[in-house]
This record gives sequence, C-alpha cells and structure tokens, in this order.
Amino acid sequence: MFAPTRRQFTRAGLAFAAASGSRLRAAGRLKAALDELLSTGIQRRKIPAVVAMLANGDGVLYQGAFGQRDASSGVPIALDSIFEIASMTKPITSVAAMQLVEQGKLALDDPASQYLPELATFPVLDGFGKNGHAV
Repeated sequence: MFAPTRRQFTRAGLAFAAASGSRLRAAGRLKAALDELLSTGIQRRKIPAVVAMLANGDGVLYQGAFGQRDASSGVPIALDSIFEIASMTKPITSVAAMQLVEQGKLALDDPASQYLPELATFPVLDGFGKNGHAV
C-alpha cells in the first residue's frame, strides 16, 4: 500500500491545481495519483472519509470522495454528502485577506496595527536571549 507523506500529498495537490484546460485532460495520471493519495491517506491516518475539490476561475478541476459516511452501515461518502466542518474561521479569513491583497486594499507587509490600532500595544517576540528569556 502506498502511504503518502504530507509533503507528497501537498505536491500532488499543487501540481494538479496548476493543471488547467487541455493540460488537465492530459493529466489523467495525476487525477489517478490524487485519487490514490486520498484513498490511501484515509487508510493510513485512520480517518473515516475525505472529500476534496480543486477549482479555479474556469471551473472545477478535480473532485473526489473517499471513505464511509457511516462506519456502522458502511454507506460510502459522496461528493454531496453533508457533514460538520469545525473551525473554518481561519480559512475564510485568509481567503478574504488574499482578495483584499488582490484588490490592492491590503499589503502583506503592512503592520497589523495599521488596520487595527489596538494591536500596536501588544509586545512582539523578536527572539530569545542567551538566558532563554524572550527578547
């Protein structure tokens, strides 16, 4: 059984996401590899299911669903299965921030206090001194 590392999984996902249009049609092997990564990832990590989708402005590049929706009945998960997703605040906020960067309303190297002045009073960790205390 092929047991992908996180790095291999990320590389395959990024390579697949980079494919588009006719290149995507030529990337059938990449789709098969991503399918294998997802399905074996379930077995390796012992998680019940995974649903993945890659898309760009032209549409959906990949979609796959692997595993069981209900372990007791063995019902397989589907692309349109409904399930709870916890802690989505960070990804949603990150996407919103990147959209603001694209629109030129936010720069990644701006200090956060430029947008939220109350953050200017928080100390910033610059490193550790020889004694192990924060500098």
